[in-house]
Amino acid sequence: MDMKLSLSLAALLTLSACASNGNGTATGSHAGDKAAVGAVIGGGGAYLGCKLLGGSNVACRNLAVVGAAAGGYIGWKQGKEQDLAEAQAFADKMRQSKVPVQTDTGTVRHQDDKGQPVAYTAWRGTNVGLPPKALAAGDPDLQHSVELAGQLAVSRHESTTVIVSVPAKQRENVLFWLNNGFQQGTAANDTTPPKIQEVPYKKGSLPYLRVQPTDQQQFHA
Repeated sequence: MDMKLSLSLAALLTLSACASNGNGTATGSHAGDKAAVGAVIGGGGAYLGCKLLGGSNVACRNLAVVGAAAGGYIGWKQGKEQDLAEAQAFADKMRQSKVPVQTDTGTVRHQDDKGQPVAYTAWRGTNVGLPPKALAAGDPDLQHSVELAGQLAVSRHESTTVIVSVPAKQRENVLFWLNNGFQQGTAANDTTPPKIQEVPYKKGSLPYLRVQPTDQQQFHA
């Protein structure tokens, strides 16, 4: 292997390691980072393999474009699957605690490795009901559930918004619990903390909170 190819291989390994390092992300989402890693590995690997076989610069660059597209799509798909799996795992914990929970999904669109549009089901948000009696009593189990919701929000690998609708008397407690969760969670993106959006509570309705990606425009009907 000549010096240029050795340096190219080293750069490829460095880029892929940086993109997948730790709990943080480079693009702001599981899908985005996995697509980036897939594109780096797919495109760079195709180019290096081509050059090792004696291919011309033009031919190898063309092959790299194809490899990057394939790797990027696979990475994006895996990222969306991981995002949804994490939300479903959270919902399972809520059900074990007898807390009402609902996971919403939506359709997102992307291009596959052939440049064709594809639709995929992704996590759109999670609704968590807060039983009034437990909420009024400051129930420790409910507090833990709200803290877990805070952890979910802060550890998502995309910007999140937490919508809160609770009686005024319980507002301070719920916000305190949420912030505990923010502190306990592993922040995936330190520059974009979760946003809290308060919605006026309607007397007689079930208090709730909802964790969702801030970018809701990515979803299609």
